[in-house]
Amino acid sequence: MKSIRVVVALAAGLLSTAAAHAGGVPDLTGTWKLADQAFAASRVGSGNKYFGTLPKPAFGTPDQAFVYTIDKQDGRAFYGTATGPNGKSEVEVGVVRFDNNTFLMSSDSGTVQGRILGKKKIEICWTDALPSWNAVSCGLYKKVK
Repeated sequence: MKSIRVVVALAAGLLSTAAAHAGGVPDLTGTWKLADQAFAASRVGSGNKYFGTLPKPAFGTPDQAFVYTIDKQDGRAFYGTATGPNGKSEVEVGVVRFDNNTFLMSSDSGTVQGRILGKKKIEICWTDALPSWNAVSCGLYKKVK
């Protein structure tokens, strides 16, 4: 009886893994904007082209969230731009991880860890660790086009 439960548990695990990958690699192409003001950020430092100089730690506000545009995707790899609240932008490169639920991005100023929450919703968490600038932020984003 115990061996039947083990076989059933293993089969269920394999089926759930297969189901998670059945849809293939998620398509992230398009424009992603902040959803429902879901945003948190903390920053400090100088020399950042988006926020100027912050000599003391400061918290970000939803109006300071970036817009992400994924221009091209080839399988798991993709690239696009991140545009800051002041209109300046930078190139982003990224990959969808093999779980098809998370992704990584990188640019001149930092790295992103992201989670795919649905076909039109993602979470993006950004980390900057530069010589004179440190920042972190997280936001929920929706695909707008």
